[in-house]
Amino acid sequence: MDKLLKDGLLSIIVQLLFFVSEDLGKAPSRRSLLEDNAYSIFALCIRIVQRSILIRNGPLWTSRLLNHGFLSAIARILSSVRSVEDVDKRFLRAIIGVNIPLYFCHRVVLSSATKATKDVTISGESKILESSSIVLQDSWTIFTEVLLERIVLNTAFEREFSPDSGRKCENCGKAEQEVSMFKCAACTSVYYCSKKCQTISWKNGHREKCKKTEEVKSVTGVGRPTDKFLYVVALAELRRHFPGVSKRIASTENPSGIPYDEAFFTVCLSNPPTIKVRSIKEVQRVDQRQKYDGQGGATIAEDVMAMLRHTSGLPCRFEVLSYWGGNASSAVQFIDILPPNMQLSPSGEAYVVDVQVQEAHLKRRKPAVDEQGKKKLEFLLDEVDRHVMDAREHFVPPAPGDGTSPKTIYDYVEAKVAADPKVLSWLGIDPNPDNDGPKEISS
Repeated sequence: MDKLLKDGLLSIIVQLLFFVSEDLGKAPSRRSLLEDNAYSIFALCIRIVQRSILIRNGPLWTSRLLNHGFLSAIARILSSVRSVEDVDKRFLRAIIGVNIPLYFCHRVVLSSATKATKDVTISGESKILESSSIVLQDSWTIFTEVLLERIVLNTAFEREFSPDSGRKCENCGKAEQEVSMFKCAACTSVYYCSKKCQTISWKNGHREKCKKTEEVKSVTGVGRPTDKFLYVVALAELRRHFPGVSKRIASTENPSGIPYDEAFFTVCLSNPPTIKVRSIKEVQRVDQRQKYDGQGGATIAEDVMAMLRHTSGLPCRFEVLSYWGGNASSAVQFIDILPPNMQLSPSGEAYVVDVQVQEAHLKRRKPAVDEQGKKKLEFLLDEVDRHVMDAREHFVPPAPGDGTSPKTIYDYVEAKVAADPKVLSWLGIDPNPDNDGPKEISS
């Protein structure tokens, strides 16, 4: 499957979807395909898409799928077919509402999804996705809601951390301060200031270098993100849900809870997120047992315990898990300590979902659940909630000919957040520390 994907399978699949939608839009006498055959191609394409984005390196393939115009192709298909079989509805709902949003914690997917969603919004095709409730149910709503939340964090992240500062064109050497840059889509390792420079570099040797770099990243997993964005997303979820999480922490009301300085937090960036609180001793016992019974892998267990020893006596330990396609063992996992100066809980009233929540956005933004995946955790409104709610309330699509107002709600949010220095101020950390960020312990 990897070989087919590297050879452009997803591009072919999306082109097929566009072809089918265009063919179905013609009068029956002018069509190249019988309607049943066209539908069979559509159904096969959907199955291939889901398998492709769930295998190893799924975020990479998902990013490419979105870049090829998958959302636009699906919108056109839904406007062309007369009905969709129940089994294919389930595939589509899973892809749009579960599989792709699961990767929005990875910036490579978030960037592609943001651009693709802006494109279908401007073209008007998003209205087809919104109105296709019989097929998609609430999948498109989930997609856009999670996307909007992560755009808030990503925009603030870019403002505070500037992860790509200092970039230079691989060919001419111009700095990003002089001209806008774009990344080589294949290897994601070099930048160019223009298509001309990219073409020159390609002819001068980057073609072979690019191919080798991409293969190494694919085989070894080096391309998996260990940057600070995953860390920030997970911290934001922990902070938002601290009213629920804190019930496991020792207090006057809960003297049998886990002492705060012995707590070990695990945030799994699923959708909704899962947040687990254990004592350090419990984590050490579990990982030591896994080391010897072969269930967890000696390397992972040893690294976890080494990291715990390294952080002994420091503030709470914190683990982040995020999916990278393939089986569960391919998750990106790292451990760090909570920022010592972090404001761990927003101020305000704690919400209990399904009891107090009336705001539509809060009903759509699924709260985190506990380690059993059953109990929804109490939460507080945070900066992400406030920016999303503001956008839902105040964004107005621009009138024809208006070239100055934000074109989409996503542009609106980006502009608002870029001008707000408080979105990540609660972290209380240096945006550009000397160290390399969180320690990765499994890839």
